[in-house]
Amino acid sequence: MALGDGLAAVVGKNIKSKQYKIGSSNKTLLGSITMFIVSLVIFIIFLYCYNVNLWIIKSIIVAILITILEAISIKGTDNITVPLASSLIAYFLI
Repeated sequence: MALGDGLAAVVGKNIKSKQYKIGSSNKTLLGSITMFIVSLVIFIIFLYCYNVNLWIIKSIIVAILITILEAISIKGTDNITVPLASSLIAYFLI
């Protein structure tokens, strides 16, 4: 998930897209989409490899939750909240 967060920041800063503000943080739509796609791919691979039931549905739900968490995290705290939440969610899914 750290990969998704880092990539979201790079894409969001280097490619123009619609911006939105949550609290004091400015986010871009393209950055959030990047976070979602990377999280989705990582969780699809992870859950498929562990043969988790309903892996595609669970991957989509987790990617949405992680993307929302990244967006609402207070500036800078997403570097801790996203990996911790991803780890906890993965633990409870397998």
